[in-house]
Amino acid sequence: MPLRASLSVAISPAFRGRSNAFTVLFARALLANGFRVEEFSFRKLLSFRVVIFHWPNSFLSGSAGRRGLRSRLRLKLLELAKLVTGLKIVWVAHNIHPHDVPNLQPGSGADFLKLINGVIYLSNSSRAEILKHHPALAAVPGLVTTHGHYRSSMASPPTPPRSPGFPVRLLHFGQIRPYKNVEQLIWCMKELPGDAVHLTVAGKVDDLDLIQRLRELASSASHIELDLRSELLRDEELEAMLDKSDAVILPYRNVLNSGAALFSLSRNRPILAPSIGSLPELRETAGADWVHLYKGDLTADRIAAFVFALRSERLHHSPDLSANDWVKIGRQLAGFVEAIVHHDRSPKAPPPTKLEPADV
Repeated sequence: MPLRASLSVAISPAFRGRSNAFTVLFARALLANGFRVEEFSFRKLLSFRVVIFHWPNSFLSGSAGRRGLRSRLRLKLLELAKLVTGLKIVWVAHNIHPHDVPNLQPGSGADFLKLINGVIYLSNSSRAEILKHHPALAAVPGLVTTHGHYRSSMASPPTPPRSPGFPVRLLHFGQIRPYKNVEQLIWCMKELPGDAVHLTVAGKVDDLDLIQRLRELASSASHIELDLRSELLRDEELEAMLDKSDAVILPYRNVLNSGAALFSLSRNRPILAPSIGSLPELRETAGADWVHLYKGDLTADRIAAFVFALRSERLHHSPDLSANDWVKIGRQLAGFVEAIVHHDRSPKAPPPTKLEPADV
């Protein structure tokens, strides 16, 4: 612990903002294991021993113009800090590429990936997909852990699972973006009878064209409710929405890891989602009665089958999220950060070995 207390770990983001509780829980997990944790800032770059990036989108997207120039300058600063202070850089690989970035160029992010000393993967499937797209990372030390749950960050205690009535109430929540496939969800819901199922779509939307398309699609369906906002849902509001819903539907076009899935399960609400990314692994650990998956495109029949299962299964217990426990994850993160600090990635060093824990 004394050694850890002397290590300054900066995280981007750590405690800043409220758009994602995961980063706060992640930072607290390292704090609980004895590290000094603070918010990342380029102004304090030379004082950090380790920097952990969650979503280094500006480095990975290959931006052009002024934004691209600023990104390249910051990469040079990171490179300089590595040479001067021995800074270690770690990437938490939430996604293969930034979501909804048009015209992503081949090789985007290569300069950033050359700088990193370690990668944290949130599932085995995440690691496989990341290495498929970035094979050079196979030579970089990696930790395979899990996406932690949100039970300890709730504003109010989770309510027990609901016994679905008529109609079954489904919820889609979060930041509404094209890759989340909400338009297809609304098309499918319009084929289902309003007395059997009701859908609420709630969350922040930045794309005005998307707002218009969603409203036009849902305008003729009284059993589809849109709560589209210019700001994030407050924690208390989201928890209340989940408590009033029977289940959550997450019809991603593509996804590697889903915080919304873990948040729903943390609130004792089953989910319907595609069988992609880390979701099959989540189904194995949390239970098939909680994580309902489908292959291919979302259809009205698949939603109807989900509704039938909700009525038939009558859940009376909470999902098993022991695999997503932050105490265990925190120990794994702490051991990995320590190993990274003492690991040499100089050109003369032998190829680095994986630092993946055997119990994951």
